[in-house]
Amino acid sequence: MRRAGAPKDIAEPIAFLADRNASGYITGQSIIAD
Repeated sequence: MRRAGAPKDIAEPIAFLADRNASGYITGQSIIAD
């Protein structure tokens, strides 16, 4: 990719996981963000 990650690159997945209505049924998952 040749670029450093920016906060906006991970903001949407974090917001999804923080929302109990959207991610309430997700358990025991590993989400890789490297």
